[in-house]
Amino acid sequence: MLAKRGSLRLRLVADLDSPSPLERDELERVRAAVRKLDLERCIEFAGRKEGDALAEEYSRHAIHVLPSIGDCYSFVTMEALACGMTCVNLDSPHYEWQRRSDGGVPLVHLCPSLPEVGRTILSLLESGEFPDHRSYMVRHLSWTVHRDEYRDFFLR
Repeated sequence: MLAKRGSLRLRLVADLDSPSPLERDELERVRAAVRKLDLERCIEFAGRKEGDALAEEYSRHAIHVLPSIGDCYSFVTMEALACGMTCVNLDSPHYEWQRRSDGGVPLVHLCPSLPEVGRTILSLLESGEFPDHRSYMVRHLSWTVHRDEYRDFFLR
């Protein structure tokens, strides 16, 4: 991807001080790969973000990428879409809501492989078109839409 778009930057937003040994090991594995591939100049570890800082983080960037198949519902994708980001995810059979479209445009660009994630990102950057599905998220997946259903479920 860098050979085609040398200005690309990746910002990883994650808990850099996780108490979980598994998460700490994974973070070190990612950092070691970044060093081995000599990518320090284009990858930033932003740390954990919450509340307004998280919304600001989402709102500053054009594309949100989730290359995970372990996230069964993907709240981060929901948050990114609600902040106006275009989302590119590695596909998972669990991502039923992400298969929807908004005005004929995919809500989330679901890719079968990591190379396809890269091609999709490059294609979006080339087109310069970053669909904003914020209003769709408010109309269909916001707390306001679902709060009565939650209340009824828990009061049964």
